[in-house]
Amino acid sequence: MATLIKVDGTRSELDLKQGPRVVTLLQDAVGGCFEPLSGAIGLNGQTMWINEEGLLRGLPTNEAASRLIGHRVVGDVVLTSPDEVG
Repeated sequence: MATLIKVDGTRSELDLKQGPRVVTLLQDAVGGCFEPLSGAIGLNGQTMWINEEGLLRGLPTNEAASRLIGHRVVGDVVLTSPDEVG
């Protein structure tokens, strides 16, 4: 299961294996087009999927996600393990 971390700090599980529409599920979760962050300190092999236009759109800082990787992250994010998204 992937983990959705919302800007308000809440976390929930997100089933990315529920169908062939992983792209749509990720877009819905982060609120638009997404890009992966991987290899960042604190991710431990996971990938953090963020809204690629988050800064341009003025999305609020996601404090919980920012603490995970040590720099500012905006908007809702999804964390996945290496085997969840191909």
